[in-house]
Amino acid sequence: MSGAETSVRPASTALPEPAPDPVVEVADLEVDFAVRGAIGHAVRGVSFQIRSGEAVGLVGESGSGKTVTALSLLRLLPDRTTRVRARSLRVAGVDVLGASAASLARLRGGAAGVVFQDPLRALTPTRRVGSQIVEVIERHSGRSRTQARLEAVELLSRVGIPDARNRARDYPHQFSGGQRQRILLATAVASHPRLLIADEPTTALDVTTQSQILDLLLDLQQDLKMAVLLISHDLGVIARVCDRVLVMYGGRLVETGSTSDVFRAPGHPYTAGLLRSIPRLDRPGAVTSAIPGEAVDGFTQVVGCAFVPRCSLAAPVCTECPELEDVTPGHQAACWRSELVT
Repeated sequence: MSGAETSVRPASTALPEPAPDPVVEVADLEVDFAVRGAIGHAVRGVSFQIRSGEAVGLVGESGSGKTVTALSLLRLLPDRTTRVRARSLRVAGVDVLGASAASLARLRGGAAGVVFQDPLRALTPTRRVGSQIVEVIERHSGRSRTQARLEAVELLSRVGIPDARNRARDYPHQFSGGQRQRILLATAVASHPRLLIADEPTTALDVTTQSQILDLLLDLQQDLKMAVLLISHDLGVIARVCDRVLVMYGGRLVETGSTSDVFRAPGHPYTAGLLRSIPRLDRPGAVTSAIPGEAVDGFTQVVGCAFVPRCSLAAPVCTECPELEDVTPGHQAACWRSELVT
């Protein structure tokens, strides 16, 4: 986690309630790409669930499969060059792989909203921002145009856009980067989705604006009881927002667990390497160090654990691919030598 963010999102002190049905259910997800006659394996056997009101972080280096995994949830990958398979892939009760075009249209922007990294590209540049929010409300709620307009202004005001009634008539380029991200967040939650996917939503923002956006995201999640999948390379962002974390490397999940468990006592050398690569205020005097070598890509032939070439704990047993196993209850790592990770 970054030096600016050291605290982990606190666990609830309320009495436990029966676990709701998962909003996201993924079992054995595989995603392959065809590129110039070669087949790349972007995601390899990924399984996880996200429940209502839960925020889950997905972390890993570029090319680890994070965004591909997220886009698979809504079948947003190109059909011509991509093959997606899974034993189960359900979002808000919809069988994504077997869904009709009409069902997918209701899911996208309805039961599931998305916030992308670059709001200027995600928002339509030739349309007023208010009309873009109105369209989402009309399409997925059935409200009248007049009601939708009023609600769009209320949403813009709620996410911190000043003079929302007048600014709803402006175009995306007339707003700052932080304001555009707020508008994109308002658009994503306009249908009161059960799931919000946020892909690097604060990467291009300054620290102050980043903090404001994260606070806003947490407020909206709690008010709407949304499940959140947050993709980020910034472990400080994950620590602040997420209840659980999924760590990906080489297209596989290599560690999962509560954010506090994983960050305080990682069970995989890759996770430990990510944590050592950033300054931490909770460990004064700790020396930062980069993970040696290069991350594998989907076209690399992998035998056993994909992290072996970069791992100081590698041993002969690592030529066999490890499965996720309990480090402690609720905390799993895919490593034969997890007891040696520090």
